[in-house]
Amino acid sequence: MRPDLENASDANLVMAIVRQHEDAIAEVYRRHAGAVFGLAKRVL
Repeated sequence: MRPDLENASDANLVMAIVRQHEDAIAEVYRRHAGAVFGLAKRVL
């Protein structure tokens, strides 16, 4: 993973995803997977 993505804002990560940087998708997943899973679990 690129070290600059670890410190990037969520907005910058979205722009990196738009530019098809796979490392940015991995970073978003690392940051937010737990919250998304918890919300899905409560909803379902």
